[in-house]
Amino acid sequence: MKRSLVNQQLKVAALLGIALVSLVSGSENERNQSEATKKEPAPLSQHPNRHLANRESFILPNGAPILGDKITRPDADTVIVQGHVYFQNVEPSVPIIIAEQAIWKVSTGKITFNGQPSMQISSRLIQTRTAKSKIVYSPKEKTFETTGPYHMHLLSSSKPID
Repeated sequence: MKRSLVNQQLKVAALLGIALVSLVSGSENERNQSEATKKEPAPLSQHPNRHLANRESFILPNGAPILGDKITRPDADTVIVQGHVYFQNVEPSVPIIIAEQAIWKVSTGKITFNGQPSMQISSRLIQTRTAKSKIVYSPKEKTFETTGPYHMHLLSSSKPID
């Protein structure tokens, strides 16, 4: 009888030991996870929008910004954005390339992308999933809308051009 009582006590002690070890290791895992979340933010090279980090932008008179690799003003009436011209796509919320060049004529208020008026940007330039979609710019709402699956908003920026 004594022997079975001792065996029972040993079993209970073993179970308590296992429970205690798992409890301690569980709280240690939680502590490691909370320390991991307190770490410094990822460097810009790992940021989801890292490809926008060194972009230049100009602000249209309606307040809408356009981002690109390089912005030049060959004369007082022309603003040229060269490189990858970006706008932000709401779904899936990542910037997409819509053109290799945007030209803004200050005097007329007209903007062209790769030589095409903003009302007729082809799906090739905005890389939509459908072949027939087109994109329409709404100056009042500062948005670009497509007939395809995308609805795009311009990226915000506080860096106007002279």
